[in-house]
Amino acid sequence: MLMLIVALICELDEQWSFVGSKARQHWLWYAYNTTVMPPIS
Repeated sequence: MLMLIVALICELDEQWSFVGSKARQHWLWYAYNTTVMPPIS
């Protein structure tokens, strides 16, 4: 019998920016898997 265990470990971070004026803030969210470096979203 073959048993496969898969673990997904992600980190989530946030940052914000503004376009034109500080009243128009935009939040940017991204997540990435620590074992595979390209961003997930």
